[in-house]
Amino acid sequence: MESIILVAQLHRQRRVWHTCTRRMPKTLFINHPPLTVFEDEIARFGGNDAFVSSLLGEAKRITAYGVKGDITSEPEPLQIGRIVQSLEALR
Repeated sequence: MESIILVAQLHRQRRVWHTCTRRMPKTLFINHPPLTVFEDEIARFGGNDAFVSSLLGEAKRITAYGVKGDITSEPEPLQIGRIVQSLEALR
């Protein structure tokens, strides 16, 4: 079995993994996001609002792309769904 190391921003790692496993199902993928500090991630996006927006977008894309069949699908954990709803309500 072939293996590939996936390097993507931490909050995008799950969607990258789902995309790759959909496209190459017989490959072993190893997630390895770059080392970072949480505050640096927020700064990279230009602040809390932009970072939260990006996180919400990722959660929505994982669900939507899974339904479309573009990536492997997994049920959204109830806790994640609640967090997404709570954050959207604050916006």
